[in-house]
Amino acid sequence: MAVEIIPMLGVVWISLTDYNPLEPDSWTEFVGGENYSRMLDDSLFWKSLGNTFFFAVLYLPISILGALLAATLLNQNLRGRLVYRGIFFMPVVVSWVVASTMIMWFLDPSSGFVSMVSQELGFGRLPQLLQDESTAMPAVAFVAIWKYFGYNTVIYLAGLQSVNPALEEAAKVDGASAFGRFWYVTLPALRPVTAVVVMLNMIQAIRIFDPMLIMTNGGPNYATTSTVLYVYRMAWDNLEFGYGSAITGALSLIIFAIAGLQFWFFNRRSVEG
Repeated sequence: MAVEIIPMLGVVWISLTDYNPLEPDSWTEFVGGENYSRMLDDSLFWKSLGNTFFFAVLYLPISILGALLAATLLNQNLRGRLVYRGIFFMPVVVSWVVASTMIMWFLDPSSGFVSMVSQELGFGRLPQLLQDESTAMPAVAFVAIWKYFGYNTVIYLAGLQSVNPALEEAAKVDGASAFGRFWYVTLPALRPVTAVVVMLNMIQAIRIFDPMLIMTNGGPNYATTSTVLYVYRMAWDNLEFGYGSAITGALSLIIFAIAGLQFWFFNRRSVEG
């Protein structure tokens, strides 16, 4: 507990100072709520927060529902299903640098695989997706979905294998269709698993950093600058650790609030169920 609380208290203290690592004594320069006041008036902070939630909206539905569908299929008696599981899980063990570089090559308009296929089919070259404000964030979200798809699928597979088969057999005897058995038996049994998957992925979405830094460096025109990337810029580019800590504190409160809301929602549904 102390390992978690002491750094959090350190972040809170630094957020109340004008700390610059090149000026060691500055960590004692108390400025009160000045950094928090600045944050409220900072349009780039609000843009980064909006970008983060836009990424979450793009990432969460496909990542979670797609993983549930894939896990349901892989849980059947398919030939070579172990191979499919390995293919789905492979991107999880690939580093962000490798994954982002691969996708950047795939999407390259001049020599990328997607562009080559597009030209062969007569659709011409692929546009500069990562340099267009309207397409840069969806392209980054696609990388995150691809990378974490196997992780979510494995969690759902574990959940599916813990569902009591007698319940599905009883529903089948009662004449329930395959969809009916999934909707009324399997899906409710997966509610605790879904709660964990939603919470983990929501936190992951809010903390997203690596693909934005590697693929677009936050651009174009801050269109892919997530809040964590903005903190990184403030702390390590501008050496404004106090201001960066204030944003970190605000982001932590948002994560705690969302986690609490999810816990309340799924707990209420469990009680009602």
